[in-house]
Amino acid sequence: MNNRILVCLLSILLLESCQSIIPENKLDFDITDKLASQSYSQLLAQGQAIYNFIPSGYNCIDGAMMAAATDEADHAIVGSNIEKFQNGSWNAISNPDNVWNSSYRGIRTANLFLQNSLGYETIILRDTMTQAKLDEYRMQCANLEWLRNEAHVMIAYNYFELIKRYGGVPLVTQIYKLDNEVNLERSSYDEIVQYIIAKIDTALPHLQENWATYNAASFGRINKGMAMALKSRVLLYWASPQNNKQNDVSRWQQAALAAREVIDYGKYSLAEYSTKFTGLSGHQNSEIIFCHMTGENNSPESLNYPVSTPGGQSGTCPSANLVDSYEFADGTPFSWTKISIGEDPYANRDPRLKYSIVVNSSVWNGKVIECYEGGADVTGAQVTTTGYYLKKFLTDNINLELGQTAIHSWPLFRYGEILLNYAEGMNEAYGPDADIFGDGKTARWAVNEIRSKVNMPPVEATSQSSMRERIKHERRIELAFEDHRSWDVRRWGEQEAIATLGAPLRGVHIKKQSDGTFVYEPKTVENRVFLNKMILYPIPQSEILKSDKISQNTGW
Repeated sequence: MNNRILVCLLSILLLESCQSIIPENKLDFDITDKLASQSYSQLLAQGQAIYNFIPSGYNCIDGAMMAAATDEADHAIVGSNIEKFQNGSWNAISNPDNVWNSSYRGIRTANLFLQNSLGYETIILRDTMTQAKLDEYRMQCANLEWLRNEAHVMIAYNYFELIKRYGGVPLVTQIYKLDNEVNLERSSYDEIVQYIIAKIDTALPHLQENWATYNAASFGRINKGMAMALKSRVLLYWASPQNNKQNDVSRWQQAALAAREVIDYGKYSLAEYSTKFTGLSGHQNSEIIFCHMTGENNSPESLNYPVSTPGGQSGTCPSANLVDSYEFADGTPFSWTKISIGEDPYANRDPRLKYSIVVNSSVWNGKVIECYEGGADVTGAQVTTTGYYLKKFLTDNINLELGQTAIHSWPLFRYGEILLNYAEGMNEAYGPDADIFGDGKTARWAVNEIRSKVNMPPVEATSQSSMRERIKHERRIELAFEDHRSWDVRRWGEQEAIATLGAPLRGVHIKKQSDGTFVYEPKTVENRVFLNKMILYPIPQSEILKSDKISQNTGW
């Protein structure tokens, strides 16, 4: 993206904010309204600063992925903050995933840019004496207009990140001065959803369709597809049981329609699961709608490679809860009772298993993985706690000792999710096979699109309830480790969340026999703690103490 140095400098100023609902910002002092309005470059830098608040899912909590806070995984490094989610010790004072201040800073940054760029046509330097200068002025105006609409979407995105964690939050729609006493009540979840949708709908007609073809240097900016995908996710969550206690079917209809609009947009299609999460294809495949590109580095590999790989630290270890959820290749559920002694339990399974998880006796980093008792990958300190290692997102065979790197891109929105959003919305609104659009694109069609791409057989579900379970299963497998699981089980309701996030985390203990075969014994890795109150995060205690209008979430 252009003007990266200006953006980096601006991000430093932004991060020096004090901790409050309306954070004070060094931007107010170092870049005054007058100064910010003097040139295109200053406005451009302010507009680009909104992107500093896009999260990356790689090792996002003290070296751990958010998957380790769910039944998807454990984290091998003892003492990481992610353990607070596992043992239930997190609270209003200590929350490893507290995004309250960062999200409001992102909202304020976007609102500040919208305020300072109002009337940009007459603010930036207008030199129209030559055709080249006129073209440059028009280009700058177009770019600022796009950025203004991107800012509206980023405000919507930040509010969604807040409400999916905290429920209703204060709705801040203006820039407050330092001497203002800001004491706002929480708006309801529904009110924030309506505000988010209005923001997205305002911006949608004015967003760029494809930055890669328009200006490769701007690739990665918000486009129409991202805004549509965000709308799809927001409406799906709004329709879900936790946020739709009366099961208002019209909400499910809206969710289905929003996902359908992305499908009909026609710019995205499913990519090959085996390659779409690594290297250049991690952000340049046909499925990616919007991602966070972190450039070339080896952080995901160094934090997640097995310790037997020089430089590896084990890190996020997939659970048996997840591994056992991958079906046999014929579509039947996996069960240890179906595996005979000496038989490979990972053979003839859903192909997404081998693309996502490193299992015993598989080849990874140029060696055969030894997760059996006494094997190289379970011997010593900081080894896998579950008998499995992470593969998804990681590039195979990077030499960490030589400092080799790879390109990494975190998928925030991709077409596979949209198909599953559509399937869920359609099934809940109309049932598994209702063809309301008259083109065969039913809930069943959407699920089978996902499955056929990895050569899995069509789903067998004869009712709305059985299709519901199939869709939940498919989300678990297709979107594993992509930071959906924690929010999915919460939005599906208290019973689902407690049964999932409070269930014991399981692994596998493996013994090698004298004939070279293996005996697999399921084991409990740890007991997890999840209480009803944890459906919503607690409002940070610092905010409760500052305000007499902000109420704490129940139980905290």
